[in-house]
Amino acid sequence: MKTTVLIFLLAIPCSAVPGALDFERMAAAAGSAGFVLPQVVVPPTRAVLSAAEEDTARVDLPPLLDRHLALADAFNDNLGRHLVAVTLDQTEPDGAWLTITPPGLQPQMILIEAGMRGQWSAGGRNYKIGLDIGIFRARLNNIIEISDADTGEVLWSRRIIEIMRTSYFAGEAVRIAGRPYRLFLAHMPDQSRRPAIASRALGVCLIYDEVSGGRHVSYQTFRVLLDALQRPNGVVMDLVDGDRARLKVSADGAFLDISR
Repeated sequence: MKTTVLIFLLAIPCSAVPGALDFERMAAAAGSAGFVLPQVVVPPTRAVLSAAEEDTARVDLPPLLDRHLALADAFNDNLGRHLVAVTLDQTEPDGAWLTITPPGLQPQMILIEAGMRGQWSAGGRNYKIGLDIGIFRARLNNIIEISDADTGEVLWSRRIIEIMRTSYFAGEAVRIAGRPYRLFLAHMPDQSRRPAIASRALGVCLIYDEVSGGRHVSYQTFRVLLDALQRPNGVVMDLVDGDRARLKVSADGAFLDISR
């Protein structure tokens, strides 16, 4: 599936392959109160597929699970370091969520939209989020703010395009048919909660940064359910300008194979 969007980055469902890496167990951790993201930062540096060099490539999946949440942005207060990133859901094109992970707690997800708002508590402190919209600003130049809900103190502030960029570069760098993409594996928001929390559902997203004249134009996203990739033949995806690639999870469940 192909979508050209001006907003963002990922998620989706899976079932474990017998004897394989247990994604169900990994995903289930997101629903428990003690869920904590890895704090070790591993820079995404490996380009894994170039059509001019090879026909197939393999990507390790476990290190990618929710990695972008820990690599995009953050703010600090008396509680510690709060991680901030953008996560895509499956409602294209505008299903993008600001994901905040307080120290030692599970991610809090708020849909990025006009009138976005949400509140949560951590360590005895109350937080709120809002969108500062300017009538003369382009949509992606509007500003997301996180503040102390009691005092109004602004703790974090970014233009939408800024947090999009940092989240995009937190993905794994891959090349398909000579074009650069960023690859993500993440939990999808459980929208039954407000703010939403990470659900058991997992998904994969490829994002292409369309550039013209050296300037960013838009992000094109290509999303697929992870369980679809566990089928015997995987999934053939239509990508940028008619390019195609087959994505398939390896038999042991630990790798994603990309081929043309």
